Amino acid sequence: MEIILILFIVSAVVNCVLLYYTISAARRMIIASSNMEALQDIFSSFEGHLNVIHESEMFYGDSTLQALIEHSGLVLDEIKKYKELDTFVFYEEEEDLEDEEKTTEN
Repeated sequence: MEIILILFIVSAVVNCVLLYYTISAARRMIIASSNMEALQDIFSSFEGHLNVIHESEMFYGDSTLQALIEHSGLVLDEIKKYKELDTFVFYEEEEDLEDEEKTTEN
């Protein structure tokens, strides 16, 4: 009987630790996601500003600015890839939670 009680207490403690870790990991993912969105907005604005400067009469056709525009486009593409991966992970987690809720209701 004592062994079962000890195992129950150990199981409860492990479950509490895992629950705490899961909640803190989810919070960090949400923060990282919002930071990724802000970063994408900043780089999009930067790319638009570069395009405006490049198209002005003073810098029209400048190869250095053109290379900078292309590089900012590549950076934006990489940010979008990570954002899509992040969104995919969140959608999978939401679907798993919905499935668990449906099974508990039945």
